Amino acid sequence: LVRHVPRILRRAGLRPAYSQGFNPRPKLQFTPPLPVGAEAEADACDVWVASPDGDLPDADTCLQRLQQASLPGLELHSARWLEEGEPALSKLCEGARYRFYPTTSPNAEDVARRIAELLAREVWEVPRKGKKKKRHEVRLLDVRSSLAHLAWETDGDTPALAFTLIQQPGGTIRPREVIGAALEQEEPPGRLVRRHHLRRQKDEDVILTG
Repeated sequence: LVRHVPRILRRAGLRPAYSQGFNPRPKLQFTPPLPVGAEAEADACDVWVASPDGDLPDADTCLQRLQQASLPGLELHSARWLEEGEPALSKLCEGARYRFYPTTSPNAEDVARRIAELLAREVWEVPRKGKKKKRHEVRLLDVRSSLAHLAWETDGDTPALAFTLIQQPGGTIRPREVIGAALEQEEPPGRLVRRHHLRRQKDEDVILTG
């Protein structure tokens, strides 16, 4: 996406703005990165556009041009011009909803029992390695507050593990840790899909993308 979005912009007749310095790059800002091997159904991107004459088309016209210039499999659903001073995507995205489709078929009763046990916990500690000089040190981090929802659901005829993670200052549990604990496998095979990004407002989840 970092490579293709500027190309799509240029094909659509829009000029991406570039950063300053020795190695200028197109000014882009994406939603938080995906876990390795995961898919995304809906993401967002802020793009800075250069306009020497100050004449830019309206957002609907831009979206139509971008849709025509996009790549197969990359669908653009909406676009709008941002106002000066609006918060960055990294600050807006405070959580995400995921769904995991296991390749195997675990016993639904066993999964439901395990989910109930996990949600009943007041503390959920996971190991975390330190950074830089402390990377060989391992500490336990309580991530229970970052798990907002966990359920075994059916997507059509396909069973799936659905969960919602909320970013916490002290640390957030990783999607693969949730999956491994719920299915009682260290690395169960299957598809991990991030469905939406969320923003928290008065303890409620507001969908940002999707």
